[in-house]
Amino acid sequence: MVYAELRSRILTGVLLPRERVVASRLAKELGVSEIPVREAIKRLEAEQLVTVIPNSGAVVAPMSLALVRELFDIRSSLEGLAGRTACPHLTPPQFAEMEEHLAAMETTSRTGNFPEASRYNRLFHWVIYRASPYDYLKKLITDLMQRTERGRALFALVPGYYERQISDHHIILALLRAGDAEGVERKMAEHLRYSAERWEAMGRQGGSLMLPGLEEEERVR
Repeated sequence: MVYAELRSRILTGVLLPRERVVASRLAKELGVSEIPVREAIKRLEAEQLVTVIPNSGAVVAPMSLALVRELFDIRSSLEGLAGRTACPHLTPPQFAEMEEHLAAMETTSRTGNFPEASRYNRLFHWVIYRASPYDYLKKLITDLMQRTERGRALFALVPGYYERQISDHHIILALLRAGDAEGVERKMAEHLRYSAERWEAMGRQGGSLMLPGLEEEERVR
């Protein structure tokens, strides 16, 4: 329970990069002893979500621009593959579900409700991925999505970002309807690469204020 709660806080941005993870405070807040908190920190360190600094304690691991590039490069390949393998298996009800999520994404982004727009964005993609017969692929995508989820708030600051996402979704939906599996794979990979480029640009232009450590980690590398 402690591990799941702490991991969720990191991945959703409740705990920001470089923020201290104080075992005693968390134990009191969650109503447990410090032992399960320390065990959870060890597990999260192994997942590279927490960094333990000698004589200082644990902090949420920063996300460098190099790491962002790596995660999105991997995502673009895996999610392109998921789109290609899902293409022959999609059904009319699933197409209708994608249309509903896309319409909701358009409405919420237009009104400035970007957290909801982001949620509908993910729901749209997962209708596709669930149709893929590759179960292990879906597990890998889930993990990578969660890791990049930490910076989703940055995208609300990118002019035209959601308009581009919505346009891409219309194209992806049309390719899926046409049964163009290879076209779906190419477009979805391009779709993810665009997000990576926008995230990098925000990190270099001051968006790292929302993800402390981006610029500093990049300089160190």
